[in-house]
Amino acid sequence: MPNLAYLRVRRDMDRLLTGCHPSISITVHHYLEKSTGADRALLDAWARFGRRDRAQTVDISVKEAARASLTPLGLACLVSYARAWIDEAESIRAQGFEVAGSSSATPDGGPKRPQSGRKRKSLARATARRKRKR
Repeated sequence: MPNLAYLRVRRDMDRLLTGCHPSISITVHHYLEKSTGADRALLDAWARFGRRDRAQTVDISVKEAARASLTPLGLACLVSYARAWIDEAESIRAQGFEVAGSSSATPDGGPKRPQSGRKRKSLARATARRKRKR
């Protein structure tokens, strides 16, 4: 089942720039695509924080942050942060699927028997002890 917070953040990101005035949306896209120097460093820093925060936070509020962003550069930083957050969420989810897939099949593709955590030998000893006590 998909993470509901992840789906909400994606939905909010899709709606974020479509709800802005076209000139603001164009300026934000310009910052995201063509910025250099200090602006690029700022956007990259926000992206790093977004990736890091996804590992620590399962939910963010893009809509609330967008209300507080008063400039196109502020919105571009929010978009950079949220995109990185989403990318990290997708990466974490994909890793979860890989781990789940690797534990459910043998290298030849057949089903793998779940491990109980105890060795067969110790189970055999415990069974033998129970039989002797009877």
